[in-house]
Order: sequence, then C-alpha cells, then structure tokens
Amino acid sequence: MRFISAKVILCEYGLLSFRFLACWHALRSLVCVQAKNSTCPAQTSGSLMLQARQSTMKSQSQRADGFMTMWSDSATTIVGGSCEYANSANGGLGSPAASSPYIASEGYCAVDSTLYSSGGACGSCWRVSYDGSTATDPGVPGSMVVQVVDSGSAKTFDCHLTAFQRITGASTGVFPITYEPVDCDVGSAGPVATVLDGDNAWYTKVIFSNLVSGVLKADLFLGESAFTMSRVSGATWSASTAGKRDAASFAVTLDTGDIIAFRCFDSWPVPTGSSCTGPSASTARPTQSTTTTTTEIPSTTTRTEDSTTTTTLTETSLPASKVWSPVDGGEGRACRGGFPGDNSPSYYTVTMAQSLEACQKACELREECVGVEFSGSRCETWTRSQGIQSSKALSNFWCLSYSLPRLGRFEPVDGGRDRACRGATPADNSALYYRVVGSIRSLEQCQSQCWQTEGCQGVEYSRGRCEVWTRPQGIQASIVLSGGSEKGATQKSPIWRTTPAADQATAPANPKKARRPAPYATSVIPEEDAMSERSCVEVNPKHPVPLPPKLKPMDHWDLIVAFDTHKFRKEYEAYVKAGKHAHMAKFKNVLDTQMKEFRQMQDDEERARQQERQDMLNQVKENQRIAAAEKAHHDAVRDKAKSINEQSLESLRRRRKADEERRQREQDCMLKWLHNENERLRQQRIADAEEYARKCKQAQDEMLEAMEEAARRKKARQDEDKAFAMAGEQAADDAEARNRAAVQARMDQIERNCQTIGADIAGRDARLEAELQAKIKKIQDDSDQAAKEDAARRKADRDAKVKDMLDTLNLQMKQRDDEAQREKEDGIKQARLFQEQYEQGLAADRAKEERARQARLAMDAQLVEKMRSNAVVHPRDFGAHLTQQQELAYNRGLYEQMAVEGFMMPLTSKFLPQATHTGKLDPHPSCGRYTGEIDALEVRQVD
Repeated sequence: MRFISAKVILCEYGLLSFRFLACWHALRSLVCVQAKNSTCPAQTSGSLMLQARQSTMKSQSQRADGFMTMWSDSATTIVGGSCEYANSANGGLGSPAASSPYIASEGYCAVDSTLYSSGGACGSCWRVSYDGSTATDPGVPGSMVVQVVDSGSAKTFDCHLTAFQRITGASTGVFPITYEPVDCDVGSAGPVATVLDGDNAWYTKVIFSNLVSGVLKADLFLGESAFTMSRVSGATWSASTAGKRDAASFAVTLDTGDIIAFRCFDSWPVPTGSSCTGPSASTARPTQSTTTTTTEIPSTTTRTEDSTTTTTLTETSLPASKVWSPVDGGEGRACRGGFPGDNSPSYYTVTMAQSLEACQKACELREECVGVEFSGSRCETWTRSQGIQSSKALSNFWCLSYSLPRLGRFEPVDGGRDRACRGATPADNSALYYRVVGSIRSLEQCQSQCWQTEGCQGVEYSRGRCEVWTRPQGIQASIVLSGGSEKGATQKSPIWRTTPAADQATAPANPKKARRPAPYATSVIPEEDAMSERSCVEVNPKHPVPLPPKLKPMDHWDLIVAFDTHKFRKEYEAYVKAGKHAHMAKFKNVLDTQMKEFRQMQDDEERARQQERQDMLNQVKENQRIAAAEKAHHDAVRDKAKSINEQSLESLRRRRKADEERRQREQDCMLKWLHNENERLRQQRIADAEEYARKCKQAQDEMLEAMEEAARRKKARQDEDKAFAMAGEQAADDAEARNRAAVQARMDQIERNCQTIGADIAGRDARLEAELQAKIKKIQDDSDQAAKEDAARRKADRDAKVKDMLDTLNLQMKQRDDEAQREKEDGIKQARLFQEQYEQGLAADRAKEERARQARLAMDAQLVEKMRSNAVVHPRDFGAHLTQQQELAYNRGLYEQMAVEGFMMPLTSKFLPQATHTGKLDPHPSCGRYTGEIDALEVRQVD
C-alpha cells in the first residue's frame, strides 16, 4: 500500500473539567489508494505521543452495523421524546434544554432499547454512515453526526426526515448503516442545566443538555452539602435535598470521564423552568496553540516498497491542573499536617457528604482545597497552605490529596510498541514491581493512573489492562511481545517510562518506600528500613526468618530453556556458516504459496460477495413480488369486506326501520291506554267524592241526634242523683241524732261502773307491780353472778394461753440459736470447701494456660519452620515442587541428552536422577513399581 508523508501534531484541548488536561493528535494530508468497497487502513510509525484526546482513541472495534428508518418529518416530533429535552411542560422547543444545535438543525434520532441503555445514551452523538448497500428503497451514500433524543425505535436508529435524507438521500425505507460514537458539537450558549421540578426545598428534578456526550453521573451542591443525583428517566436527574436552602451548583460527569461544573443559583430552591449555563462550550473544542513551548523529538522513518513515510512528534507543554492522589495508600488513613499528631481544626472544614466522590466534588469547587478526609458521611475539606504532609492509620477512613501533578514526561522503552516491561533483565518480571489496573480504555488513562501513583516509574498497557510500575530502580529492560491471531498472543501497546523534568533533576533522591508489613512476632526488619520511625530500635526476634532470595534459583525448566538456547545458538552458527540462500529460497516458496492462497481467498470472497449481492437482488425482487401479491390479496379482501359491510348496513337499516315502526305502534297503544286509564280514574274520583259527601252528611245527622239524646239522658240522671242525695242527707241526719243519744247512754253506764270496781283494779295493779320488781331484781343478781364467773373463767384461760405461748417462744428461740450455731459451723466447712475448689480451679487454669502456651509455642515453631521453608523459596517458585517430579519424568529424554552432551553437568546430574520413568501412567503410583524378578507362573501367556 502506498503512503505519502503524514505529520502528527499535538493540539491543545481545553476541557472545562477537573481532571488532568488531555491533548489530541490528528493526521493531516493522509491519502491512500482505496480498494473498491473497502476502507483505507491508517498506519503510523515511530514513538507515540504523550497523551491523546479520548475521542480520537475510539477504535474501529467501537463501530457497529445496524439499520435505520425514518422517524417523522414534523418539527415538533421531539416534544414527546423520552429524553425530555423539549418537554412540553417547560416550553417545548423553546425550552432552555432544547438549545443543542442538533435539535435546531433537526439532526436527531431515536434509538432502540439496547443502545438507549435506560437513558444513558440521551445526549450522546453518533456518526451514522450509509455506504450505498442494497436497501428497501434506492439511496445514495452519505454520513452525518446525529444526537440521541428518544427511544422506542424498532431499528437501531429512527431519524428525523432531515437527518435521514442527509445520510441516505431517500425519504423512507430501511437502510443498512454503520455507526460509531463521537463527541457532540456544543452550541454557543454552552452546557445548560434546566430545573424541571422547582419551588421545592426537599426534592428537585434537573435535565442537563448541550454537552459533548451523555451524562454518566451528576451531583448537586447546596453550600457545603453535597447530594448525589439519580437518573429518573431519559436525561433527567433527581435528588432529595432535605430542605436545604443555600447557593446551588452542579457537577456533571460525562461518559468520557470529563467533569463539568455549573455554578448556578445564589439561592435554592428556584422556580420550575429556571436554567443556568456551565463553562463556555467554545473552549471545549480543539484549537491549535500559538503560545506553547515545543521540543522536537527525533523523527522516525518507515521504509516501504514504494515510498517513505516520515512521522514527526512535537511535545507541547500544557497548563497544569490538580489531580487526586492517595496519601500513604489513601484507604485506612486519616489526614494530618506536618506530622501524625498535627490535626489542627484550622486546617479543614467539616461538611456532610453521601459518598467519597461527593466529598471530592465539594473539594474541587473550592480553589484553596488541597485534599479531603472522608469517613462515613463526614467530609473534611483541607485548606492547609502547606498541603497534607502526613497521615495516621485509622480504619474506615480515606485521605486523598488534591494537588498539581508531578512534572515530567513519558518516554518509550526500546521503541515502546510491541514491548513488555521488565526489571533489571528481560527475565525479571516480579509481580512486586507493578500494580495491575483493569477496565482502562486508553493508554492516556493508564498514564493518568501512573501520575496519581506515588513512586510510579512507568506503565505497560494492553487492551484494557494497565500495569503501573513502581520498581524503585525503574524499568531497565523489555522483551518483544507482539500479537498473532493464529497463536492467540496478545497485541501489546507501547510501554512507557517516566523521566523527571528539568526542575526535578537536582531534587534530593528520597523516594517513598512501600509500606512495611504488619509487625508480627516472627517478622524481621528488612535492611532498607533505616528511614522508618523504628530505625533506632534494636530488634532481637525470637524466631528469625531469612529474607526471601533476591534472585530466582535455576530450576529444571530454566535448565531446559538454557539447553534450548544453547542448541539454538549452535544450530544458528551452523546455519550462518552454511549460508542463507537455501533457507531464503525455501521461505520464498512458502511466501509465494501463501500469496497464492491469499489471492484465492480474495477471489473466493469476491465471488461470495457477488453471489450475496445477486441473492440480495433476487430476494428484493421476490419480496417485491410477494408484496404485490399481498397487496392484490389485500385489495380483494378489502373489496369483499366492503360488499359484506354494505349488505350488513342495508340489513341493519331495514331492521332499524322495523324497530322504529314497532316502537311507534307500541307508543300509540300505550298513549291510548294511558288516556283511558286517566279518564277512568277521574270518573272514579268523582264518584268516590260524592259517596264520601253523602256518608259525611249522614254521619253528621246521626251525631247530632245522638248528642241531643245524650243531653236529655244526662239531665234526667242529674235530677235523679239530686233527689237521691237529698234523701240520703236526711237519713244521715236522723242516724246521727240516734247515735248521739246511744253514746251518751253508754258514757253514763261507764261512769257508774268505775265508781264501784276502781278499788279492786288499783290493788291488783299494785300487787302486779311488786311482783315485777322482785323478778327484775332476781334476774339482775343472777346476771351479775354469771358475769363474775365468766370473767374469772376467761382470765384463767388467757393466763394459761399466755404461759403456753411464752414456753413455746422460749423453745423456738433455743432451737433458733441451735440452728444458727449449726449454720455457722456449716458455713465454715463450706468456705473451707470453696477455698479448696478455688485453689484447684486456679491450678487447673494455670495448667490450661501452660498447655495453651506450650501449644502456641509448638504452633509458632511449626509455623516459623514453615515460614523459613517458604522464605528460602523465590516467589516465582512457589508451588513448583508439587509437579516437579512429574515434569522431570516427562522430560527425562532431554536431561539424558544433556548428560550425553555434558551440558551444565552440576545441574544436569542433580535433576537426572530425579527424572524417573514413573508418572501418571502407573496403575498405583503411591505404591511404587515392582522391580524384582517375576516368577514364570506369573508371566502372562500369549494365546
């Protein structure tokens, strides 16, 4: 393939974000010969640049194939989009959230659910291309960058008519496309934050628009309080603000990793529809620097068969930006000032944050912030002018420094590309030299991890895997590790080594050592610990353990590798002496054969493409025929259905007319019946009224006659009663007169009787009175005598009971004293028994502690012995002894050949006796193979 000169330049890329500024590179005037229906692969050679803009790092692997349809030709179709950029409640196309240039130019699309990713694709931009392939409708090749504003597409993209015509040249149909993610163009207003749910100090909903990519994360800051926002749907985000009222700002993390800050409102909450703009979007585009200081790196030249390609690299100094770095590891550390006890409250401000990221965002919004300490929901924003210079070990704490990055640059090691980092030698690849970081999307992100790691010496990057090298002596060697799809090897990206800047060349060398291991009882202070806080303490370990070996001892595999290298050198020397012409001719034949096979494969692929194209055209014709047949069938079915519908309508019309006539007849009959019924009821009411009047008149006459008869009878009764009363009164007067005369006669008779019998009655009464008094006196005397006798008896009984009680109490007191004496004696015996048991328990505890101590000493001795045996083993040899016997048996032939040739006999004579003939094929490997004489009766006879 022919190339012309291509110059790689570095341009300044100013992202208004809090992360380290990146730069990007572009190829200019790159022209190549393109084959029909194929893309031109771009190639560069020489050293790679320091950093590259992230969007240019999106590889061809991110391109994908799909289909596109036409969404609508209406200018207001976006108003109902699920991303809610043109929410009708917020003004539709007049909403501040609809300020994107893609919305104004109708360059937007809806996507399917997979690409939509629950709203994560809202606001992202994609370059959609159509190459002229066969589609359902004729079209012309085209390409356009579109923005995602809605979901629900049946195909991958469902675009507005304007964008659809720009890409395909058609107005409808289904077209095969390729698409890849790109950065969005930003309108002059810059990034916009619009409040969709305002006037609420407890809850809010916000939409972010006019950004270079989709939003990955958002945070709301009210004063010094941080609130992590969650995605509601589409591009809208919400947060519960707990009634907080203060100045409001936002920090938005894009899916590119950039962080955009919105310093919005002086007070909170704000009305619905309020909006604010972030940093100017014009500064977020790449522009060529005119005031930069450049240092030219030697160019490299790659010669091809037809032409020469020269690549020139220039290094551009970039403005410094603060970066985050852990203090003494970060996790489990509490921030301090100049020493671990320096924790003055004037160094920091305490706020509340829901996460470490929110605490970092709060720090990034303050110019004077130099770091944070986070624990639970407590966030300390440090503003000490000298920065965070020390830390203290505390669990569940994080301490991060926020400062300018180290000065310096990256330089490739041995060319960088297709090289793997090593230590002092190409075989020195200890796992202690580096830290592996996963999910890294570009070399620049891997380099950023190096800048944020204390003591970083360089990086090795390969397909998302980043090795951050912290070996104090740096990267001193490398090996070739290129990729090959046939053998499954991994294609390595360039490896880079850091070099200090000019102002750091004279700085004193005092690198921060790795954290020492925990001071276990069996540990040994290493020799390089002279700078620790315990360097003045003389350590006399009880169980000394040797330090691990610095160099890996040569094992059986190393001996095989050395023997293989020895054989290769001998064969290569023989090959050089014999000449290369025969080998070159053989290799040329192999290449010619491979080229023929490759051309045959190309021809087969071309025929397959032509056949596929013809099959597609045939399929299109068949689809058109089927569509025409389906249309004719549909028309026939529609006509038949129309006829059936007309007949049904006529039948319904006749049925409705008959129903109306029947209802009219029923209505007339009902009206006639109602009229007759009303007339009958009227006549009935008249007759009833006349009968009622007659009965009332008759009853009135009868009542008057009855009243007159009653009055007459009453007067007659009154006359009779009056006469009877007068007769009774006269009779009563006569009877009273007779009674008075009889009473007077009786009184006279009584007077006469009293004068004759009064004396007898008086004597009798006196006698009875005397007898009564005598009886009373006798009764009183008897009662007094009985009372005296009863009192004496009661006193005697009481005295007897009191005496018995006193005797009983005296006996009980004596028994109680005896019981107390016995209890005292029993207590003394029990105390003596308890004392004996206590002493026995103490002796048992001491014996148990002694047994535990002896067991611990035995365990320590066993563990220390195990540690000693492990310590003498190199880290790369751990577990090798488990399969060494089997591997030696498998490779016995090689060791026998080494012995025959006398190769490294000290090691060969060591391993060869261990390489037995037994292995996994033995039926009973634990018992060993019998090597004695076999009796003739035990020998198997051949049939």
